[in-house]
Amino acid sequence: MTPRPALAAALAALLTLTGGCSVSTSSPRDDDRASTPASRDDERVLLDLSDGLTREEAGIAPGEATASWSHPGGRTVDATVVLGPGVAVRRDATLVAVSGDSVVDPEAEPTSVELIRRVDGVDEARDELERAVDEVGIPADEVADWADQASAAVAADDPVSYQTRVFRGTDVDGIGVEVEAALAVDGPRVSVRYVFTLPG
Repeated sequence: MTPRPALAAALAALLTLTGGCSVSTSSPRDDDRASTPASRDDERVLLDLSDGLTREEAGIAPGEATASWSHPGGRTVDATVVLGPGVAVRRDATLVAVSGDSVVDPEAEPTSVELIRRVDGVDEARDELERAVDEVGIPADEVADWADQASAAVAADDPVSYQTRVFRGTDVDGIGVEVEAALAVDGPRVSVRYVFTLPG
């Protein structure tokens, strides 16, 4: 799944921030964070998608299309995304982002939630993906195949050949689930990206 243009821009902006925990694409204010039903602070984010997600619950400011949480310097946010009864993904995330359909309507309700984390090397990525096999039903054989190819790319020290794979999980009450693993071109770090698409 390719990020929407507004979300891609927001991700790029957030990854270059040097301040504290960032909420949305503008500087957060404590009263903004406290005024919305979503449970979050500088260290934790809880987004419950099991009964839909409104702009207010996601903390999307008026006129904005996204709300995002990140820390500078690689410090992570304890993020939990609830998909349904007994189904939740909890991770130490580098970035959490909620997006609406900004191209059609900047005031639209959220359409997707992204959770991104970075792990050190293919072995850690394999562990992460195997956890996702159990939690959200991505295919175990595809995970094993990706890990073998990524390990070979690292062993060959081939900076041009890097491995990216999108795994489709099991829908949960109409919520689409995808997990993307991307091996960095210049090293063994892997970005693992969860995308939860809300029912349209």
